[in-house]
Amino acid sequence: MPFRISPLWWPFLAISSPLVLPWLFVRNRGFKNNRIRAQALNNQRIEQAGILELPELDFLELTVLVEWHAKEGFIGDAGVSYLFKTNQGSILFDVGFGPSRPAFSHNALKLKFNLDPSTCPSYETCCPNGSFIMKQVPLPGLDSTLISPLWSSTII
Repeated sequence: MPFRISPLWWPFLAISSPLVLPWLFVRNRGFKNNRIRAQALNNQRIEQAGILELPELDFLELTVLVEWHAKEGFIGDAGVSYLFKTNQGSILFDVGFGPSRPAFSHNALKLKFNLDPSTCPSYETCCPNGSFIMKQVPLPGLDSTLISPLWSSTII
């Protein structure tokens, strides 16, 4: 046994066991019931899920703006930021620390992307060969920010 309980604790454990053991039993039963309910809910959601109709793409280009491991000259961070470009449009997936850390803006400037929505007079000038405008959406209960795209046409 890697952890030994000192014999000095034995009398206290013997006295408190009639109180602690029923409490642990109730907690364990509640945990098991919650696990069964969560599995049933997951199964229900899986059964309700359907086929997602997505348009066929001619190409997909993925640009990594921020990731933990960075090449020389770029700044790595705990968040991730991926820019997806397709023939249907572009989307920026960003889950990170937002403006509180310099990795996103530094790497975007190094890759020659202008990602500031206030300086984008049109969709075409936001980034080279792409078309998107960003909007920051605060995630409830988290310090992260999701940058969601605004498109001129419907993109799924």
